[in-house]
Amino acid sequence: MPAEEAKSKKVIDVYPLSKGRRVLAYLADFFISFILGLALFHLAAYPLSRVITNADEQANALIACQQDRDSTLYGNNLLFYGQGSDKKPASFSTNLEYTCKQYLCDYLVQPQGTEHDVYRHFFLDIRVKNASTWLSFCKQNDEKTFFFDFTETTMSLKEVYVEEFHPLLDEKDELSEKGKTDYTTFQEKYFLKAYSAMLVDIGTNDLTYNGISYKASQDKVAAILSQQQNVVLWCSLSAEIASLVICFFVVPMVSRYRKTAGMMALRIQRVNADTLRLTGRKEVFPFWVYQVAVNFAGVFFLPLPVFGFNELFTLTVPMFLSIASLVVVLASGLFVLIHSFNRSLLDVATNSILITNDQLDEVYHAKGYDY
Repeated sequence: MPAEEAKSKKVIDVYPLSKGRRVLAYLADFFISFILGLALFHLAAYPLSRVITNADEQANALIACQQDRDSTLYGNNLLFYGQGSDKKPASFSTNLEYTCKQYLCDYLVQPQGTEHDVYRHFFLDIRVKNASTWLSFCKQNDEKTFFFDFTETTMSLKEVYVEEFHPLLDEKDELSEKGKTDYTTFQEKYFLKAYSAMLVDIGTNDLTYNGISYKASQDKVAAILSQQQNVVLWCSLSAEIASLVICFFVVPMVSRYRKTAGMMALRIQRVNADTLRLTGRKEVFPFWVYQVAVNFAGVFFLPLPVFGFNELFTLTVPMFLSIASLVVVLASGLFVLIHSFNRSLLDVATNSILITNDQLDEVYHAKGYDY
């Protein structure tokens, strides 16, 4: 080779993005698509669905059905409301807490509860069972907390708890720290556990008051809630899919160099690993499929705050899709960490790499043309 030609050659080292920048590149696109998904859900999909399904009328129907359902509990003295409260659905948890307190206070005054003993009243007066059925029910729900002493015909609060909970009888008095802890345990581990079991019985065998059926009302409530969940479900899925189409298909297709918004912000470029050729239009769709797989995790959180965090777990389809996406993210992330050239599963499958714009500029300038 002539000396002049050898001197004209220039060697350029091209390195894939570092592991840190690879993670940053993923997070940039993820959050851009997630924010767009939130916007599409709250500004378009969900408001439109409320108009289509007549959501205000549906909400009023839900409240009416809940009031009918709860009226059977109030009417049968299985739920009480205190001063400053009412019988509206929004007050149910407050009234249940009040009922729990009155139930316990009865046992502080009498050897066994009377007026507010909802379980005794339910089994002996409403279901017309014998005392052993009532006692067996209470004993079963107290088997891990041990608040009561049981005989064949009666139950009574243990003396240590009578003394500990006695301040509940005086509004000016206050429970000790241990008393507060034990009272919370009583509420959550005994009373609410037993009340839930009683509602299961009512939901199965029904309870009526003034011609209103608890079971029929609850079925209507469940149907309305199910319809509302389905609306949120489809709004979440449609908003997420639209966001992923825009971010990872439309934007790269209209972009001159097939870049996503995150790639533009970070000034990086995907090229063929062997030839350093830029990504073409026909390669956008395979890349989009992969991006859907690793960016679908955000769909679970789109309904916030329309749905509370705990309510999100009732939407099983988005939850499982998010988990599946997270598994793919972790697998691809692990691959990046162990691969010597920091390549992801997509990079290997498409024989591509991500490099900086500056590196690509240097390569193309060395070849004598701009891209």
